[in-house]
Amino acid sequence: MKVENAIVRLKNILPIKNTLDNMDIDSATIYLAVVNSFYDRGRAATLSELEAIHSDARDIVAKLGKQDMLTLDDSGEVKGCYPFTMEKRVHRIQLNGFEVHAMCAMDALAPSSMFECSSVILSECEVTAEPIRIELNNQNIVNLDEVGDVHFGMNWMAASSCCSCADSLCTEMLFLKDQKTATAWLNDDAENREIFTLPDAVKFATGFFKPMMQQG
Repeated sequence: MKVENAIVRLKNILPIKNTLDNMDIDSATIYLAVVNSFYDRGRAATLSELEAIHSDARDIVAKLGKQDMLTLDDSGEVKGCYPFTMEKRVHRIQLNGFEVHAMCAMDALAPSSMFECSSVILSECEVTAEPIRIELNNQNIVNLDEVGDVHFGMNWMAASSCCSCADSLCTEMLFLKDQKTATAWLNDDAENREIFTLPDAVKFATGFFKPMMQQG
């Protein structure tokens, strides 16, 4: 139940699937084109590429930005869409022949199940900065013998109504190298923080993100 409860709680903070299901078809098409572009091209789709799909793409993208479905730069180009970002963040994913960045640790775990493929996550422990390398094949942790003690942590109180989740909650969704480190991190603010084993974190990421790829 822990994972299921966390999925529901995160959906209440960032209702991506619900928003997507209630979009008009044009907006949903543009949104999913952006998501798929990170997999197909290793980067966000440009406005010119999106305008080839729909002539009103610029306005649609701006609206999606206001809904916190996309993050945009100062010129209105797409900078990110959960779970991906063009920003050089600590969490990198080797995906479909490209290296892309994830907004947070949980986001890094999501693409392999979203696209039902293999991925390699290159990141680090938030506390010690020790490197962490996770190999995934869909929802399976390929190198579990190497990373079986890695944990995922999040600070629920980092979410803010004043800015996007990309710039608030995502900044405190992180990897911790082992149980001892995770427990110490948790105990610093046990009221607001939560930790998950790596297998549970994969289930969390899958349960939150994979439904995005299934419309209806």
